[in-house]
Amino acid sequence: MAIFPPVPRLLDAALRDGTVVRVERVDGDSCDGRVLALGRRWVILAQLADLGHPDGLTVRRLRDVDHVTPAPLSQRASAHLVDWPPTAPDVDLDSTRAMLASLLTADTLVGIECIDEPDQRWYGLPHALRRRDLDLWELSPQCTWHATESSWRLGSLTEVVIGDRYGTTLGSLAPTPPIAPEDSRWAHEIDRPREDGVRAR
Repeated sequence: MAIFPPVPRLLDAALRDGTVVRVERVDGDSCDGRVLALGRRWVILAQLADLGHPDGLTVRRLRDVDHVTPAPLSQRASAHLVDWPPTAPDVDLDSTRAMLASLLTADTLVGIECIDEPDQRWYGLPHALRRRDLDLWELSPQCTWHATESSWRLGSLTEVVIGDRYGTTLGSLAPTPPIAPEDSRWAHEIDRPREDGVRAR
C-alpha cells in the first residue's frame, strides 16, 4: 500500500469518500470543492463558491497546498445541487505540461494564477505550449484582448481554472479574439495530435 505525504493522503481520502474539502495554499488562498482526480503534481476539484454555488473546475499544484480541511457548510449546501459534481475530465495530473495539454483546448478560456504573484488571476485563450512556457491571448478585466500573446513560466503556475462564473461572464462579453482559436499553434500542435490519439507531453 502506498504511503502518501499528509496533503496528498488527505486529498486521496476526500476523493474516495466524496467529501467536500477546503484546500488552502501556502499564500493563504483557499477554495472549497469536491476532489475529482489526484495526480503526482496536481489535484483537480469541482469548486464551490458562496456556500454551495458550482464555480467551475480548479486545478491546484500539490506542492503549494498547505492545508486540507473539511468544509461542512459547503458539504451541506452541495447536497441540494442537481447534476453535481461533474464527471472527472480525462486529465493527466502528473506534470504541468501534460495537465495543460490534456485539460485545455484552443477555444477554452482559462484563468491562471502564479505562486509569486498572489491575489492575481489572468484569463486568456491558449495559444502555444512550449517547453517551459504557456502562451495566452490575454483577456483584460475590461473585456479587451491584448494585441500580442503573453508568456507564463510553467514553473510559476499554481492554479488553473476553467468554467468559473467570472471567467464565463468575461468570455461572454469579449469581442472576437485577435486570432481565431482554430488558427492558433495550440490547435495545430496540441488539439490535432490529441484527436489522432496521441497526447502532447
